[in-house]
Amino acid sequence: MSLPDLRERHRQLAPFEKWEVRLVRHALDHPGVVHPRDEATLRYAFAMARLVALPGAGGEVPVFPLLAELRERLTLLLGAAFEGRTPDALLLGRQAPRVREAARLARSKLVVALGDRVSPRDLEQELVRRALVIACGGGGGAGYVNLGAFALLESAGLRPALLAGSSMGSVVGLFRSRSTRFDVTHVPQIVGELHARRMFRPSLGGADSWSLPSPVRLALREGIGPYFTYDGVPLRLRDLTVPFLVTVTGIRRSLLPRSTRDRLARAASGPMDVFGLARNVLRTLGDLATAPELLVNLVLGDSPATREFDAMDAAGYSSSVPGALHYELGRDAPLETARLRSFFDEHDLWRLTDGGVADNVPARSAWEAVQRGRIGTRNTFILALDGFSPRLASGLWLPLQRVAWENVRRSIPYAHLYVPFRRPPSPIELLPSAARVMHHVENAKRELVDELPFVQRMIEPLPGVAALQAA
Repeated sequence: MSLPDLRERHRQLAPFEKWEVRLVRHALDHPGVVHPRDEATLRYAFAMARLVALPGAGGEVPVFPLLAELRERLTLLLGAAFEGRTPDALLLGRQAPRVREAARLARSKLVVALGDRVSPRDLEQELVRRALVIACGGGGGAGYVNLGAFALLESAGLRPALLAGSSMGSVVGLFRSRSTRFDVTHVPQIVGELHARRMFRPSLGGADSWSLPSPVRLALREGIGPYFTYDGVPLRLRDLTVPFLVTVTGIRRSLLPRSTRDRLARAASGPMDVFGLARNVLRTLGDLATAPELLVNLVLGDSPATREFDAMDAAGYSSSVPGALHYELGRDAPLETARLRSFFDEHDLWRLTDGGVADNVPARSAWEAVQRGRIGTRNTFILALDGFSPRLASGLWLPLQRVAWENVRRSIPYAHLYVPFRRPPSPIELLPSAARVMHHVENAKRELVDELPFVQRMIEPLPGVAALQAA
């Protein structure tokens, strides 16, 4: 059985994702209106309708086509209940027995069709357990809001099964991916050490340059290298404890006019003061915006080949702000150079630049990786964190935020919860003091805490097949 492509798959699955989100929010906002048994029945049915493939003895077993009848039946039974601004709880209650019967019949047929390829236990695990996925948005210093989210979720015992980061979100996400647990008390020590090193230096402009030339070099290895080295060997994306995706923006080589390439290369000689860099960024983005077909969103850590990338290099390329920050290998690394050369040839690339140019809050990239089987389960809750959304108080950075927003709004439909932080740090606050970082962490926690009950409810295990037993 063949599976539909990702675009068509999302089109068919999205209604059941949205209905579950609305159902859970309604149940939380109006306790007692939706009977817990009905909520469990509906959510179990939605989980079954979203099944795509299951792990089997000989590899993954596609089940999406087997559940077409259930999806059609649920749409017929429940479409009217979700037409209004709020779910019709009375109609949901009346339809719950019919949904229960439809889901019970679909499950029985599925178990028979699967035979001995997938055990009922493995089927049940996929239906009742949901994994947390976090998409960490970028935006320079605004990316520190992600740390607050990590701390709040950890305090509630909620740990990610997958992280995806763009730009500064890839740097803070890299720290979160080092271990299963997250200890926010280590943050001041890390920030203090960063202040003792020179993180920003004049660009080397050497022949090993793979990212878009810019006036300032991001010396990420000098800053955080000790945290991502084991016995003197740099960690690769595959070595991280929590699976991690890093988005980067590629500039296509064959589509790039020479005149545009020359203008982009001249950005390396721009001014190094804050306002000069901001103007340089806007000019560079203007050049890129004139031909959007030049740009391609690339995800490192999704495929086996890109999981071999050096973890710090991946975050460095994702954080190389066009016209401002430039990342270079800066070392003799023949294997890494060979991987980059192969990657560039495969994707027809001239340079890499900030992941935020193409995908600043990588919820869609995370969803697509999950659908391709990156973490085994496809039953996930995607939390998208955005500290760089446009605000009237943004001032100088508003044009950059509007550029990022164009790709963020296309990614939001792939998230179960999108959080645009109202009081993030300034984008230029790249190396704040330890006290300031912890201040931003606490602010982010306060902004997110009201959503914590919703996240917990969405992730807690469902009652299981018992929800389908007759009342």
